[in-house]
Amino acid sequence: MDLQKVTSQSVGDYYDQMSTFYALTWGDNLHVGYWFDKDDETSFLDAQNRMTDMLIDRSLFKPGHRILDVGSGFGRPALRLAQKTGCDVLGINVSRAQIQRANEFAQRDGLDDRVKFQYMDAMDMAFEDASFDGAWAIESLFHVPDRPQVLRETWRVLRTGARMVIADATAKADMTPEQSALLREGFQLVSLISIEQYLELMAAVGFEVVESLNIGPNTTRSFTETVQATLCNRDGLAAAYGEEFLTQIGQAWPMYLDVYAKKVGYWLFVVEKTG
Repeated sequence: MDLQKVTSQSVGDYYDQMSTFYALTWGDNLHVGYWFDKDDETSFLDAQNRMTDMLIDRSLFKPGHRILDVGSGFGRPALRLAQKTGCDVLGINVSRAQIQRANEFAQRDGLDDRVKFQYMDAMDMAFEDASFDGAWAIESLFHVPDRPQVLRETWRVLRTGARMVIADATAKADMTPEQSALLREGFQLVSLISIEQYLELMAAVGFEVVESLNIGPNTTRSFTETVQATLCNRDGLAAAYGEEFLTQIGQAWPMYLDVYAKKVGYWLFVVEKTG
């Protein structure tokens, strides 16, 4: 895979351009949902909120804690985190469109005194060492060209003993160059690694793994839900992107779903910065 084709700038540009698409298909939570089993009839939104709550429950964040959200999307998970735990959250992102939307949500929810979002490259954070009490990264690390660097930077800005919660896609089987290119071009996805490589990387950075949970089977319905949402919001998407875009999306979705089902896993990690 040619890593040079995905940069922090290209990821930001992608989400600036695609923010309307994701708002119409995924809503304000730019992450998968969690369903207990195939008979679970929970809506996509409620399944996404359930997923957020799974991360919150594992975070152990408390009032007064200063938390870093690495790749904060539209900010809805960070706002839910602040509401449920009383912590303060600073989200960083390379999409200016998402930052604007997230700060508007924070102001609308009356949380802009405790939850803020700003432009910053996670591979080069402008924070002092040990300046956060915790962190999380929800479906953001697979975008970064240098995953070890982001984890090192996050480790650096956390205090000793701080906890980080990660929800991320993994590689569960080797991909062909064509499959890798499909995910790269469609989602700016550049750095999938296997679960074994992931655990080794976190240990090498200095994180102690408290929990690693395979939730891939519980999340895959998110993509069929996205296909359905695309059809339901066809007029809005056509107005924003044009008919040709919708045709391309319609042709690409079966390929995306096939690659995801066969090659991509999804894990939840809880790690702590050891001394």
